[in-house]
Amino acid sequence: MMIGLGLFALSMWDFSPITHDWGAKELMLPQALRGIAQQLAIPPAVTLTLGGLAPARLKHASGLFNLMRNLGGAMGIAACATILNDRTNLHFTRLAENLNSTNEALNQWLSQVGNNFAALGQSGDIGVTASLRQLWLLTYREAQTQTYGDAFLMIMVCFILATAMVPLMRKVQPPAAPSTDAH
Repeated sequence: MMIGLGLFALSMWDFSPITHDWGAKELMLPQALRGIAQQLAIPPAVTLTLGGLAPARLKHASGLFNLMRNLGGAMGIAACATILNDRTNLHFTRLAENLNSTNEALNQWLSQVGNNFAALGQSGDIGVTASLRQLWLLTYREAQTQTYGDAFLMIMVCFILATAMVPLMRKVQPPAAPSTDAH
């Protein structure tokens, strides 16, 4: 279980330097690590949860286990959504701080994009508006990309904590006597 949780953490670490131009080559190793980690971490978690129960109690315990797994997943998704929203706003604001009229490279880029729109037959005002829209889209894309890197790092920290807690778990003991339902 520790190896599986550790591989999950390593996978999230491998995802953290993500950029907008990542493709299959960059995503392959972290995804493979995550798949291996799942095979090593999930079965022991299920065994720890349900392995010490008498067969008569297993049906209800399994339902409760699945309910808690789904609730935990929903809370994790909500936490990640909050992180993604808040960090996107933060990164967008920080990136936008450098996008002002004193930035010569930005002024050249806006002029070039405006000229491209003018070459397509658009008026000057439409070209300026379209240039600013392109700038906003690029800034937002980069802010979101940075945010996903942050989210992967935060998930990694959770997996490191979970890995550190594995030694605190107690060993599962099978039920002492067979169930009254046993044949």
